[in-house]
Amino acid sequence: MYNKGKYRNMSKKPICVKDLNELLKLKKDGFEIYQNKNYLSSLNENTEIIVVGTFIPQNIDYFYFGDKGRKLYQNVIDASRETNFDEEKEAIKRETNANKKQQLLIKFIDHLAKEKIAFCDLFKDTLQKVGEVTDGTIVAYTIDNDFISKINNHKSSILVVPGSRLAEEILRTNVTNKKAQIKYCQMFNGGKNDDWIEIFSINKNIQK
Repeated sequence: MYNKGKYRNMSKKPICVKDLNELLKLKKDGFEIYQNKNYLSSLNENTEIIVVGTFIPQNIDYFYFGDKGRKLYQNVIDASRETNFDEEKEAIKRETNANKKQQLLIKFIDHLAKEKIAFCDLFKDTLQKVGEVTDGTIVAYTIDNDFISKINNHKSSILVVPGSRLAEEILRTNVTNKKAQIKYCQMFNGGKNDDWIEIFSINKNIQK
């Protein structure tokens, strides 16, 4: 049964459908289908920490670039690892030349890979209100099974951090890899930076 407290960012629990065709059948006026940007993820065989969201707004260059309040890169990752991701992020957002922006983004992704950090979205496609960027507007979704397979086939230990209870529930149902540890950490609406700093402090002294 749907528990409003459990899915506090959503007006009601969205529907999971098997594929894009099923999602298209549910489309109506005022709603649009969005697709994730997992093709940009730094996830690879060396990844040790992966933050899992539900979807990424289409007008954002990269994962959590639109997070104005939490300031994930500045207040969390840079604070715990003495990196400069926030400066790199802002440079990407300021750049107006498409080719230079792409080059900066590739450098940013490579830097995340070097730190063994990755971001991915659990939903492959979402049906949600046009112009809205919150989980609460998602009506239906498909799961990115390729992403789930990458976690299940990961050879080394990996910390999987869902930022919502819905993502946690889906991951715990579908992830079978014993080397994958799932640790929920609330991203918004009261999520504490100290909790996230602790997560990103794990294995921070990697070889540069």
